[in-house]
Amino acid sequence: MADFPNMPREEAWEMAHSVVIHGDELAKIHAAEEALDDNEVEKGKQIMEWIKKPEVVFARTTPSQNFLLWTLANALATLLRSLVMVLTILQPLRKPTSALQWVLAQMLLRTLRT
Repeated sequence: MADFPNMPREEAWEMAHSVVIHGDELAKIHAAEEALDDNEVEKGKQIMEWIKKPEVVFARTTPSQNFLLWTLANALATLLRSLVMVLTILQPLRKPTSALQWVLAQMLLRTLRT
């Protein structure tokens, strides 16, 4: 964004392949979301947006922030392992599997986007 000072922030974000998130920014977002109920849709949304980028670096984070990021990454890995397990179980069904795999993949993508 520093290379294009007149570009709107949202447009720069959409164009960015890589992002660097400073620990202070993570702390600000986490503090704002901490008051939210665990079932709130907005809770964790910003961090999910960050980790959707192909390359993301969290710089100058505290040990508690590292644990928060590890917990989130672990939850996503568990979700992906569960999806792979379901797809593996459905694999012998052959014909319905491709459509079902597509539906499950779309559901996963939709979940990751929200």
